[in-house]
Amino acid sequence: VLAEQFTIVEKDALDEIDWRELMEVRWKQTSPSVRNWVEYLRDEDPHGVEVVIARFNTVVKWALSECVMTEDIDERVKCIVKYIHIAAHARRLRNYATMYQITIALLSSDCSRLTRTWALVPQTDKQMESATVEEGCIPFIGIYTHDLIYNAQKPASFPSPVPGGEPLTNFERHHTSATIVKNLLRLLEASSKYNFRPDRTILSRCLWMATLDDEEISARSRKLEPASTPIQDADISHPPHKAHHCSRRAPGFDVGCAQEPNRQHPPGPTSHDPGSPGRDARADVENAKSRV
Repeated sequence: VLAEQFTIVEKDALDEIDWRELMEVRWKQTSPSVRNWVEYLRDEDPHGVEVVIARFNTVVKWALSECVMTEDIDERVKCIVKYIHIAAHARRLRNYATMYQITIALLSSDCSRLTRTWALVPQTDKQMESATVEEGCIPFIGIYTHDLIYNAQKPASFPSPVPGGEPLTNFERHHTSATIVKNLLRLLEASSKYNFRPDRTILSRCLWMATLDDEEISARSRKLEPASTPIQDADISHPPHKAHHCSRRAPGFDVGCAQEPNRQHPPGPTSHDPGSPGRDARADVENAKSRV
């Protein structure tokens, strides 16, 4: 149920994205620092890609904060196992955003260093199993925004080989942007295919989300297990896709990273379901506030 409710929230955030914003790379090139999701939506009034990026990084830090705030080791193990199950369900639903958010949180140094805790996590829960997938899809847009930023750094034109001639347009740059945006738009359309029924109580908890700051997370992690050594039996040593590893303290993805060339993206479904159950993310927040 939690994976489904997270999918609803992520779908609503994706609804904010406009193709013109993607083509023009019209979003802030720095990741916002968000401690409280509802306050961020209310005070900052973000739009489009910025909403998705802020949501992504907030969920990462929220999951990590919950782990390090759980002082009892047995309860902390249950917390980690629960997150693994949510991520596994999100993967089955093809909600790659939530899956990746939780994975980054569990892979972070402040969580992975808790070796005594991870030693108590059942081995079967340390491996996410493959399963059949549904038609809907929540893409991890960090791959696409990274490539759009990199492509935007290419020259828009070249000097004419003829003295005094008009500059030559860099059509390869425009073609690459169009290909990236087209592939992402097909996946955004696929996000409308979910037909989950919102659970008001659980959905409100998915929206009312607060986190610790980076220093508090690190301090609590060191307090829980002061002298941890790298874990041997848990398969959590491999970092996420290197395209999103930039110099920063907090886990998540940085929209300003642009170090690699464009990659081929998998095609997504093309049909659009106008009857999707998603609602505007800020409207969901207001509804949640009235219920809590």
